[in-house]
Formats: sequence, structure tokens, C-alpha cells
Amino acid sequence: MVEQSIKSDKSVRRLELVRGWVSVSSYEEQDLRISYLAPCAVEDLNGQSHAFSEVLVCLHQTPSHAESYRQLIEYLTQLVPDLFVIALDTPGFGKSDPLPSVDRLDLSELSSPLGQVIAELSKVICRPIHFCGHHTGASLCLAIASRLSEQIASLSLIGLPAFLPEDTEFFKKYTQDLRRQIHGEQAILKERQCRKALDGFSEADRLEERLAIITRAKDPCVDQRVVKREVSARLQAGERLTDVYDAVWCYHHGQALKQIKAPLQLISRVDDMLINYQESTLNLLAEIGIDPT
Repeated sequence: MVEQSIKSDKSVRRLELVRGWVSVSSYEEQDLRISYLAPCAVEDLNGQSHAFSEVLVCLHQTPSHAESYRQLIEYLTQLVPDLFVIALDTPGFGKSDPLPSVDRLDLSELSSPLGQVIAELSKVICRPIHFCGHHTGASLCLAIASRLSEQIASLSLIGLPAFLPEDTEFFKKYTQDLRRQIHGEQAILKERQCRKALDGFSEADRLEERLAIITRAKDPCVDQRVVKREVSARLQAGERLTDVYDAVWCYHHGQALKQIKAPLQLISRVDDMLINYQESTLNLLAEIGIDPT
């Protein structure tokens, strides 16, 4: 049945998804714009909420943005017409405003503006929403769901950076090394931009320079469209990338998992990123006394 749906989906016309912003107050009571990608504008939901029986909110990994969910939104909207799927740009990524500068970014502070959007969507649709996150986006989902349990219908966490406290030092060192690497990449990019400024430095040239800096762009196993998008997001983010990573490493995922009341799905790969996330997730669940079955 699923296979048939996937085949028929190829003949369905491409959706015109809407890019928009939701204005919320940050933890310092400053207005903050959260950008989103959805089948219709959020302000139009009030008049169309009867057309949607469920809402699914997706959060991307860092560094990335809501565009990484474009194909999923198109597919699910065609497959389930009464499902409203929306992807949010996390603060400081995509087209969302960054949080005010702080010495140390906390995951609860980073997730607070997103939580306001979730609460508002739940009010508009008059029912709890489904929540999905990938990697650091999964950590943000967890942080929000642990505070807004009544507004969450279900929680799907893909590649949750779940690990035991003794692994924290390893990840902190990884972030330090990455910060140094980003400094080098930014310096090279700035020098090349200055060198080419007199000759005219188009956006295409700028993207090619970015791709030349990071060797992963040459990996033939990776879709080059995805590489271009992710490399651009990484260089645009700068040190905000490592600030988010530091906040994730310091977050107590186990304590937050204990507070989840909604149905929870954890999806982890054995060869995901730096560690065996599947094994680390099982170890964490055992540590906090949760039976994964």
C-alpha cells in the first residue's frame, strides 16, 4: 500500500509552499521572527483550521534550515490532505532571527521562542500537535515537549544526541576542534571574497568558494544539492553552530525523557555521526529506567 502511494506521488503536481514568519517574544522580551515553510500561511490557519485534522511540526538539525523538509512536506501533504505540516527555522538559522548575544547559550533559551510557536499552533488548531526533530532539532523538540506536555500529541526524535554524562567531555572537545575549523574556513572565505571583489563576486562564485573550502563537498556519495545547501548554512551560521552544539552537550536528555507523557518514537542509526547513536540511546534509556520495548 505504501509502495503504491510512493509511485502515484510522482505524478502529483508540485506544491507551492509558503515561506513566512511568526513574531514571538524572546527570553529577553525582545521581538523575534521565527521563519517557517508550510502549505499555507500560519495567519490563514484561523480560517482553515477545520480543513486540517492534525498538525505536524518539524525541526531541522544544526546547521540547516526548514528547506531540508521541503520534499517531506510536499509528500505528506499530498498523501494526507488533512495533515498540516510545517517546518520551522530555529533561531539564528535559515531566515529566523538570532537570539540576543549571550556568553553561554542554553537549550531551554534557544527552544523558548519555538515553544511559543508550538503553543500558538495548538490553540489555533484546537488540539495537541505532533512533533518531529532531527539531531539537534530532536533535542529542541525534547526540551519543548517536556515543558508543553498538554500541547504535544506525539513525539518523533530522529538521531537524538543521547549519551551518558561521561561522554560529554568527548563532545566538548569535538566542538572546540570544530570551532577552530570554522574560524579557518571563515578566514579563507573572507580573504577570497576580498581578493575577487574588484572583479565582481557573484553569489554563484561565493557558493563555489564555499564548496571548495569544505572537502565533504567532493564526496560522490552525497547529493550535491544537499551539500550546497548544508555548506551554505554552515558557513552562514559561523560560531552559532558550535554554540548550539555546546548547549546540546550540556542538556540533560534523560531527565527530559522522563517528563514526556505523549507517545514517543526514537529513531537512531548505528553509524550516525560521531558515535553509535543506537547503542548510546539504549544505554541512556537503561540508565534512567525506561524500557525501550
